Amino acid sequence: KMSNGTYHVTRADLPIYFFAGEEDPCTGGSEGFADSIMRLHQAGYTAIDAKRYPHMRHETLNEINREDVWADVGNWLDSHASRQ
Repeated sequence: KMSNGTYHVTRADLPIYFFAGEEDPCTGGSEGFADSIMRLHQAGYTAIDAKRYPHMRHETLNEINREDVWADVGNWLDSHASRQ
């Protein structure tokens, strides 16, 4: 973080997979989730993929349907690793 309160992005094309449960009290609901993504864009990031998982809360990697999240994260990593 720079002294003027803005962020200095050194790699704008850094792939980011931003995910959360739809019932996660920490994200601020759909508006808070969208705001977080907007702030990443405002900071200069351009390669953001995002997903909210229905019927999940904060620990999506430990929820009942965690296999869906693991599969999505694995597929996302595979698709981005092949681009590097």
